[in-house]
Amino acid sequence: MVIDALRPEGWKAFLDRRVFKPAGLDIRSAVSDAPPARIAKSHQLQADGRFISQPFAKRDVTMNAAGGHLGTIKGLARWVIAHLEDGRLEGAQVYPAAAVRRSHEILARQPPKTRFAFFDRDGWGMGWDVGRYDGEQMVSRFGGYTGFRSHLSMLPARGVGVVAVVNGDSGSGITDVIAAYAYDRLLGKPDAETRGAARLDSLATRLQTLKRRAGEADSARAARQRPLPRPVADYTGRFEDPGFGRVVISQTDGKLMIRWGVLESALAPYDVAKDQLSAVLLGGENIVEFRFGPVGPALDVTIGNASFARIR
Repeated sequence: MVIDALRPEGWKAFLDRRVFKPAGLDIRSAVSDAPPARIAKSHQLQADGRFISQPFAKRDVTMNAAGGHLGTIKGLARWVIAHLEDGRLEGAQVYPAAAVRRSHEILARQPPKTRFAFFDRDGWGMGWDVGRYDGEQMVSRFGGYTGFRSHLSMLPARGVGVVAVVNGDSGSGITDVIAAYAYDRLLGKPDAETRGAARLDSLATRLQTLKRRAGEADSARAARQRPLPRPVADYTGRFEDPGFGRVVISQTDGKLMIRWGVLESALAPYDVAKDQLSAVLLGGENIVEFRFGPVGPALDVTIGNASFARIR
């Protein structure tokens, strides 16, 4: 928001020109700048243990500074190296050393005993979490979007860092296991192998739990899915929320479609007894709940915490 207010080209072009390109980082702020074939597909776990690929749901307009970059392992690794080397890459001072060091300083404290996976967090720097791993100072930033998870971290005093990414919700924790194992090995911890194996076993147990839940969800869905109790036309219309914009629900050949900004999906029964349908809008399933009066079309639609009132 600050950059957009000061720079006419906008934050995406500014970061590309002033931050990513000078360091030769293969990191981009717009989906349209990346060849589609190079964008990894996320994978969703099925009840039978199979994984099915999902389309990439991000668009340029939905890319934002808190979750709007596409990058390669090499590009992200160079970003970590630049921070470990006080802004230097391959002998060249790409970023001011003082600015890099300043970004690692705590600007605001996190609540005491804040912990994420195996990592303690003490506060926030400029775009970084600042904390510790087994007592070693750690600077990190983890990120995620439906179907993806990234782990970037470093131990500045040791001069080492880790980049780990995964393209599947059910395996998101593997990034933290990989990072912790790498640090244990690099720090010469004698129990690195046993700790790593125990953490992997814990993930494997979680995977079995997720498979069971997926099967239970499929069975529950089948029990809930019945024909719509109202005419299809009663679900259609235009709905608005002051903060979340406009949702348009239409029908084609008796099938319902929902459009929310640049996002579009078919609507399918979820729990018709509660006037709930499901859509795939944000890279995963979203429940769309309708509220009706005694007769006539829907009065409003709720998606998550957003309530859209009928305007037409």
